[in-house]
Amino acid sequence: MNAETTLTKPSVLGRAAGELDRIRPLVSTRVVTELVGELGACERAIRAELELWRERLPTFKGSPIATPEEYQAVGAAAVQIKQFRARVTELVEPVTKAMNALHKGSTSLLAEYDGPAKTLELQAKAALIDWDTRERRRLEAERQRLEAETRKAEEDRRLAQAAELEAKGRAAEAIALIDKPIVTPVVTAPPPPKPKGVSYTHTWVAVIVDREAIPDEYWVVDEQRIQTLAKKLGQALNIPGVEVRPQTNSSLRT
Repeated sequence: MNAETTLTKPSVLGRAAGELDRIRPLVSTRVVTELVGELGACERAIRAELELWRERLPTFKGSPIATPEEYQAVGAAAVQIKQFRARVTELVEPVTKAMNALHKGSTSLLAEYDGPAKTLELQAKAALIDWDTRERRRLEAERQRLEAETRKAEEDRRLAQAAELEAKGRAAEAIALIDKPIVTPVVTAPPPPKPKGVSYTHTWVAVIVDREAIPDEYWVVDEQRIQTLAKKLGQALNIPGVEVRPQTNSSLRT
């Protein structure tokens, strides 16, 4: 990777930083303050209406309807509640749209500028991890080579010394010398140097190598898919362990 072709010149970065410093107070102060103020005004209006409606809104304790009169009263109350909810939406929706538009614009900026930068960062991290892994393997191989050389040198030295002992008629000492365990000094390889600002963390990750061998408790039932099939097929749905039951919903007209 050629750093000179991917980095912007410092002068350009400086101008961009200055422009950001100029814009940041406007964004953080004017835009946000206006949105928060409008949302606060809507909230106060909603609370004022809510206080007026609270005394008139019925409460439901979950008990079944007992009489036709109560049935009609609950129906009228439900329509009244729906009207109130429509008013809440009418007050809040303009602010919601404005905030959604701002969110959409900021998300677009993230996708346009941070997205490519994130890709470059991931590529750089992958290259760093790859080099660090290969370097550690190289140093480990070098450590093993040095230990093998040290062991081989010690074995050759003992063989030569044992030959001298045997030539002097001291065969028992020669055999004892050969049989004596060889303890080679531990050769430690220093870790590869890291660039400034770069660090590594090591964690464990699970890799599925045989899906069929995974126990049942680790499988998740796709309830959303089952519900979609139930709406589509109705009583024709046939999935072991699943019952299809009717469900009644009500709609209100204001």
